[in-house]
Amino acid sequence: MTRIPGTTTIPLADEKACYVLFHQPTMGLVRAAEGLLSAALAGWAVKNFRVTVAAEVAVSELVGEAVCGMRAAGRADELEVAIRLIHRQDGRYVRIEIFDKVPARHAHRAGSADFADLDLPNTAFGRHSMDDGSWTWAEINLDR
Repeated sequence: MTRIPGTTTIPLADEKACYVLFHQPTMGLVRAAEGLLSAALAGWAVKNFRVTVAAEVAVSELVGEAVCGMRAAGRADELEVAIRLIHRQDGRYVRIEIFDKVPARHAHRAGSADFADLDLPNTAFGRHSMDDGSWTWAEINLDR
């Protein structure tokens, strides 16, 4: 795993790498996550336009929602954004994960309901709340 502070340049991704970005909840984090995703997709040689667009929309929505939620809660804790390439028997996926330390704000939401209206092709969303925070994720199938 490569940890990249929000102020560094973003290197091309290696297929076995997981890139993680830690940043204060600002709109700068949204832009940094978009850049990290673009570098990862380029490094993994993803050339499918539909996959790229779905991943770009997903990262913007997930990170933007997390930033807005943290700011609305008056919190300045760092958010963690991870971009991963996942290999399974049924194909390859790019997975975008957001971890925040405010579990209560997600307690009333049901799984992926927040992002169901995005209607992105070959994309699944999910959320898992824990005592110390919550994970929100999107997976985009690269092989469909």
